Amino acid sequence: MEKTLNLYIKLFKIFLEESKEKFLNILFYFLILFIIYILCRKIIYKTLKIGTKLKNVKGEEIQKERISTLASVLDSILRVIIFLIFFFLILREFDIKLIPFVTGLGFIGAGLVVIFQSTIQDIIKGWIILFEDQIRNGEWVIINNTPQFTGKVVKINLRHIVLKDLEGNLIFFPNSQILSIINLSRENKKFSFKIKVDRSIEIESFLEDLNKLLEEFVKDNPKILKCKVEEGINIFSDFYEITISFKTHYSMGKEYLEKLKLKIFNSYKDKIKEIV
Repeated sequence: MEKTLNLYIKLFKIFLEESKEKFLNILFYFLILFIIYILCRKIIYKTLKIGTKLKNVKGEEIQKERISTLASVLDSILRVIIFLIFFFLILREFDIKLIPFVTGLGFIGAGLVVIFQSTIQDIIKGWIILFEDQIRNGEWVIINNTPQFTGKVVKINLRHIVLKDLEGNLIFFPNSQILSIINLSRENKKFSFKIKVDRSIEIESFLEDLNKLLEEFVKDNPKILKCKVEEGINIFSDFYEITISFKTHYSMGKEYLEKLKLKIFNSYKDKIKEIV
């Protein structure tokens, strides 16, 4: 056993001695390809930046989201290409013939296409989603119109989309299974609730005071838009039903909703019967 081990060690040392020049060449290839990779990354980023401007993508934040989304995907593709080039250079350096090797890979590839059919479908669908600009990193979406697939996009690649829901859970969704996407971030979402106030109050005076409260709330929270009392007050036997609505980004809507409800309740708790 010891003799066999010593023999292997000796053969390995001979191999290293004979291959010293080859390893230096491989190191040289690595450094050159690494420099090419860094330069290509910069070119991709600058090209995407120019491309978003030419397409009149408005807003600095939107431009950053779009660039970040496409750059992350193109960077992963670039890494695969660089790795394959490096791999074939190593084969050439050790005099491994490429044609039989590539031919063998062709037969293996045909089998892999069948085995990884769903992965290929993911990649195709991923390209469509990305280049149609359906979603970007940081946006809130609903996938397949299903509430449990609601979340913030934290990662997009050619295989799947990763969402982070309001509870912090990560949802990995294969691209090929995406049938529809509801983008909640491109436009501000409308939120509304109803308050029931006692019929004994002077409604005109109450509405005037309520509108002032809503104006103050908007001043304190500038990300809220069109906070108002909706037209058409419902009158019941013992209460008025008033609808209040506002628009804001989806991710902040529930927080502002509860905040405004609490403010109204604390201001008119002797007049309000219920907030729904």
